[in-house]
Amino acid sequence: MNLLDKIMIFGAKTMKKYTSFMLRSPEELKSLVWKNKKSVVVFWHPLCKPCQKIMMMLPFVYPKLRIKWYTLNFCNIKEVVECAKELGITKTPTLVIYQDWKIQKMIDDEKEIFKFL
Repeated sequence: MNLLDKIMIFGAKTMKKYTSFMLRSPEELKSLVWKNKKSVVVFWHPLCKPCQKIMMMLPFVYPKLRIKWYTLNFCNIKEVVECAKELGITKTPTLVIYQDWKIQKMIDDEKEIFKFL
């Protein structure tokens, strides 16, 4: 487990009641989409500098998303390659916004991601 995973686990413990946190398989992603009407999935890679910035911002960003009734989840594309391949994600970070059980928007531009967050 790398440092970012440890940081995310620490952050997840503080936000535990609001998020299922780290996705480990495509089945978990599908389950998440069907369980929640609105969710944001951050596809990230441990060596990606913009991904690291996003992870450090999460304690400040999460309350804003929660007010809008979004659940926040993460998928490390280094560990769970299938999820990224299934959605055609080749760049990190990528935010996938689900609303009403389907993909509403995919954002892979760093500036747009920070604007959304």
